[in-house]
Amino acid sequence: MPKFLQFIFASCLGSLLALGVITMIGTCAVGGIIASAEEKPEVKANSVLRISAPGVLPEKTDNIAVDPFDFSTEPATGLQDMRRALAHAKEDDDIKGIFIDVQNFGGGFASLASLRESLIDFKESGKFIVSYADLYSQGAYGLASTADLVMVNPIGAVELSGFAANIPFMKEFLDKIGVKMEIFYVGKYKSATEPYRRNDMSEENREQIRAYLGEIWGEYLEGIAESRNMSVAQLQNIADNFLVRRGDDAVTQGLADEVGYREDIYAVLRDRLGLDDDEDINSINLAAYADATRDLGSGKNRIAIVYAEGQIVDGKTGLGTVGSTDYGQILRKIKEDDRIKAVVLRVNSPGGSALASENILHEVKRIQETGRPVVVSMGDLAASGGYYISASADRIFAEPNTLTGSIGIFGMLPNVTELTREKLGIHFDSVKTAQYATLAQPFYEIEPREREIIQGMLEEGYEIFLDRVAQGRDMSRDEVNEVAQGRVWTGTQALGRGLVDEIGGIDAALAYAAAQVDLELDDVKLREYPMTKEPIQQLMDEFTGKDDGGSSPVASVREAVIREEIGEDLYPYYKHLREVSQMRGAQARLPFVVKVD
Repeated sequence: MPKFLQFIFASCLGSLLALGVITMIGTCAVGGIIASAEEKPEVKANSVLRISAPGVLPEKTDNIAVDPFDFSTEPATGLQDMRRALAHAKEDDDIKGIFIDVQNFGGGFASLASLRESLIDFKESGKFIVSYADLYSQGAYGLASTADLVMVNPIGAVELSGFAANIPFMKEFLDKIGVKMEIFYVGKYKSATEPYRRNDMSEENREQIRAYLGEIWGEYLEGIAESRNMSVAQLQNIADNFLVRRGDDAVTQGLADEVGYREDIYAVLRDRLGLDDDEDINSINLAAYADATRDLGSGKNRIAIVYAEGQIVDGKTGLGTVGSTDYGQILRKIKEDDRIKAVVLRVNSPGGSALASENILHEVKRIQETGRPVVVSMGDLAASGGYYISASADRIFAEPNTLTGSIGIFGMLPNVTELTREKLGIHFDSVKTAQYATLAQPFYEIEPREREIIQGMLEEGYEIFLDRVAQGRDMSRDEVNEVAQGRVWTGTQALGRGLVDEIGGIDAALAYAAAQVDLELDDVKLREYPMTKEPIQQLMDEFTGKDDGGSSPVASVREAVIREEIGEDLYPYYKHLREVSQMRGAQARLPFVVKVD
């Protein structure tokens, strides 16, 4: 008995000590959060605003998975906060100019164009913009080309070589290891399954990629040509002949104004600010400035901005992914809030689960049934499932180079019978209580009748997709089918085919939404969803077992480590393959990975 009491006492003492440690961590964490919230960065007089784009660029600040254990991680400033900050800087007397210090760009085509527009608008104030990089990627140069002065390292370069769509094809690899992907799809352009059933692009896929990539490349060149006072033909010649290989070439060809090193651009900044050679430059990073000046209004009436960015999946997920459970909760909460008069759904998604897309669209319609307008603003991507959730909107806005459409559906099932039987010597047998109890199992060959069933289900799903678009866009089923078939369109192309209503960014969508409920944007408070937390708060929620749909710290750590190890160039392909491996049921998603550089 004494030993038993000692054991109980030791257990209680251990529990109390553990609780004390957790409490101390929680107190420090909460204190840190409160302190950081109260300490707004100071914007000094005669300052320069420094833009250093991150490797990733979410639509909404911090709406990505991060490592909550890395307390040095800076916030991932979102595209919309960047644009608001640049608009504020235009009118801020303390900000005298902008220093673009960007070597790579982590966003897509539409994000790039949107930031370019904000920089061009800033220049109307008469303030300066200068840029420096050792090596400009094509995306980074898209931003830098707006500058009054573009400087590059003497042995660096400005990349201008054209856009390319690189798609890895894995059929031969799968054949070698004894894995066969059973493919089902509807839509002759729905090419998401091609990497698993071919070793090259189909002519239909090549056609659609050539069409949209050519249009986006043309718009990219037109923007640079206008900023640099050059012709599109000159820029195309530079790309075709790879004329820029060093910094001096960039100056000779008109892409840059000077070659130099970092101390040289600092000398330029001192001159523009009227400083002596030994005086310090007052600068503030765009992320800090966005935090210091963030203002979403204070009116009694509200407009909700719901950022649907990332793959669309079933159930609860973390940040940077559109989970049907999470977004269902968000949309129902909005529906029940009478202060919210309108909704802008900002879509930046390649699609994903057809079932999840249907459930999210259902919640969007329920908001519309209350008489409140839902306006869609499309970002880099609003394809397949991303278009599905947009279809019923009162009005759809897209950027010129948004990738949208891809109205189609597919499914894939791995067949590992050759791998297990012939290469590993593993055999499966079964006892069934119904004929199709082993349907979709990877360990058995698919029978012809099973194939008919699966294909029939997908064709039914495609018809449902067509119906949802037809209802939302006031088109006939055949009219939708004519522009569907899984084909991807740019925003401009989609406008001419009735899939979007207007070319414009999120500001145009917000203005339209406000007008529909007789409000001025200056008189409303913008409410952004999903709610994002500081990494330390995510960690505390994990300790306390709190589960409100936030990103799992364990998943975030894994994501951050993998991204760091394989690099930003390979990470999108890894993420795509992981998403494919996690697919369940019919899929409505973009058939390839898109990168601006």
